[in-house]
Amino acid sequence: MALISWNGSLKLGIEPVDKQHENLVHIINALHDAMLADMAFAVLGPIMVELVACTRAHFKYEEQLLRTYNHTLFGLHVAEHCRLTQQLAEVKAQFEAGKAVPNLEMMGVLRNWLSRHIKGSDKELVPYLKAQHH
Repeated sequence: MALISWNGSLKLGIEPVDKQHENLVHIINALHDAMLADMAFAVLGPIMVELVACTRAHFKYEEQLLRTYNHTLFGLHVAEHCRLTQQLAEVKAQFEAGKAVPNLEMMGVLRNWLSRHIKGSDKELVPYLKAQHH
């Protein structure tokens, strides 16, 4: 069973952003499935690396959109991205150091982080971005 269901509540209606969010959901679900199957570090490690890389690329894309349209919340959104990227990097570093393995608590943190970011701060930006884009 998927940890996060990709559904209408997570869609923003901005296709490139939705595709990136859907990919992040897919990666977190893959990490969750690998954890439940008790897969080795050799499988979990690359999924964790992919999650960090895709998250950074996605945040960079969002920030470019906000910069292009000169959104007033640019600074706040970038600060949130920095905080989330740092948290994710810390989880990855702990995992790579053998100090933490993906567990239900970690998966819950990842699920909540992504859901809150999409449904909260990203959703607030949608009306402005759609108005600028059309």
